[in-house]
Amino acid sequence: MASPRKRVDIQHLLSLGDDLLGVLKNKKDEEGMMKIMEGLKLLSSSCQVDANETEKSIKDYQKKIQSCKENIDRIKDATDPDVELEHLQHQLDEKLQEEQLLQQELR
Repeated sequence: MASPRKRVDIQHLLSLGDDLLGVLKNKKDEEGMMKIMEGLKLLSSSCQVDANETEKSIKDYQKKIQSCKENIDRIKDATDPDVELEHLQHQLDEKLQEEQLLQQELR
C-alpha cells in the first residue's frame, strides 16, 4: 500500500491536472490566447518589415559611402597631376629666366 505522503502528492497532482483542464476548457482563455497569438503574428510581421527596411537603408548608405570614397579618390587623382604640372611649369619658368640672364651676359 502507498504511503500517505505519496497519496497526498498524487491527490495534489490530480487536483492540478483538473485545474489545468478547467483552464483549457474555458472559452475566454482560449479566445484570449488566440488574440495573443494574432497579436504576436502581427508584431512579428511588423518587426520583419522594419528589419527589411533597415537592411535596405544600410545597403543604400553603404553604396553612398562607397560612391563618396570613389569620388574622393578620383578628385585626388585629378588634383595630383595638376599640382605636378604647376610645379613643372614653375621649374620651366625658372630655367627660362636663367637662360635669358645667361644670354644677356653673353651679349
